[in-house]
Amino acid sequence: MLNSTAAARRALPSIDRLLKLDAPGLEKGLVRYKLIRSLTQLGRQEEVIAHAQQYLQHYTGAPDE
Repeated sequence: MLNSTAAARRALPSIDRLLKLDAPGLEKGLVRYKLIRSLTQLGRQEEVIAHAQQYLQHYTGAPDE
């Protein structure tokens, strides 16, 4: 668990930088998914919920509630 938590903590800055890029071919859905996984491993549940809702609305066409 410690190794995955440390890896998630190290990954967050890179993931944030990727999400800010406007690069063609960048699969932002996959990047956002990895952000959600990393936040989950770190126990940051409120952020997980917020990003998961954004993910579902943007990448699955889920209606707003």
